[in-house]
Amino acid sequence: MKKVFLFSSLAVASFLISGVANAVEKVFFPVNKHPEPQVVQKSDWKGCYRGHHVPEIPQDFYDMMVVTADGNKPKLEDVKKVLMLAASDTGWEVQKIVEDGQAGKFIATKNVHNKHSMTVQVYYSPEKFSIIYLSSSNLSEANCGGRIFLHRNYNVWVNQLKTAMSRQLMIM
Repeated sequence: MKKVFLFSSLAVASFLISGVANAVEKVFFPVNKHPEPQVVQKSDWKGCYRGHHVPEIPQDFYDMMVVTADGNKPKLEDVKKVLMLAASDTGWEVQKIVEDGQAGKFIATKNVHNKHSMTVQVYYSPEKFSIIYLSSSNLSEANCGGRIFLHRNYNVWVNQLKTAMSRQLMIM
């Protein structure tokens, strides 16, 4: 009897904890806000990809919140300067800046070993910013069934860019 009670108590506690964890995850990590790279199974890309590594879908970051240390809403010009500084600090070259007074965008390109390159478009406003994949060169690109796949390091480099931008905004 004690074994059954202990087992059922553990099962109920486990259920309650997992329910709370799922609720917390849904509140703090909304679905599709920060997509994780989707690793593709070999069967999905067989015949399309000739690289050494399993390819990944390029990771985009949509509507990342602009959070400052003092909590005040920054000016558009300040956000642009901070994002451009973070990009250049992580090895990205900024070009083609466009603003309309309420929002802006620029293109950033990263070259690695003068051999690999990638280009992203950064959209920004005083409230949020996004980083979107545009193109790449020599990153084991593959287009299989209308989906673009790249070498896994692309997602590492773009994640470093996003992290640097968020940190720079925090100390602004």
